[in-house]
Amino acid sequence: MKPLIFFGSGVSRPHGLPNVDELTSALFENRWAKHGDSNFYAAQRAGARCPETQRCQEFLGRLTKAVASYYQKQRGSPPNYEDLFFLVEQLQYDEFAWDDNAAVYRFRQEIKRLSTDLSRSPNLVDSKYWFQNLTSTCVDFIQCVVWHELRSGKCPVGLDLLIELTDLDGAQPLTVCTINHDLLVERTFRDAGISYIDGFGPAKKGFDFSMQQISRQALVRRRS
Repeated sequence: MKPLIFFGSGVSRPHGLPNVDELTSALFENRWAKHGDSNFYAAQRAGARCPETQRCQEFLGRLTKAVASYYQKQRGSPPNYEDLFFLVEQLQYDEFAWDDNAAVYRFRQEIKRLSTDLSRSPNLVDSKYWFQNLTSTCVDFIQCVVWHELRSGKCPVGLDLLIELTDLDGAQPLTVCTINHDLLVERTFRDAGISYIDGFGPAKKGFDFSMQQISRQALVRRRS
């Protein structure tokens, strides 16, 4: 028998983690500041807003407004943080010429035109590469906010069945598929002393899903 578990977003709610709408709202909250290591963190105390954060939020707000009608028509809801990340990443790829995608070209040109007043960086430096810098910073900003919001020191709740499934007699390694960006599944296995593979380890000969043969093991597959 080869057990397979598929997790949707609801599995995170008992743990108290924010949902998609809450994560999206967090992007626009006045509590993020860029650190010297180029990452964004929640500010330790209230004060003046971080110029780099303001620039990212202004751009993301304009992008949201530009595409809101499309998402409302397609699925009846506004764009969320995943949509914004995907859109900014596509803009970034096209601006850097990393990907040949004619469908993105006109959209990038229009969004760039709507953002020309954001061309000057917070340190008041003008650069012809301003849109590359802006989109790259926004990609980092979204990743940092989501990581901090989903980070939790609490013990996972309601995932005891995972532990039991790794102990089934004669079962192959448990496969867990999750669409979530939190690390509750990995935390559950770590706390129980169960080895797992998440696909992000060092590659050998191009790929590596091998692991030491042990009695309790799991393979975690996560949507990228």
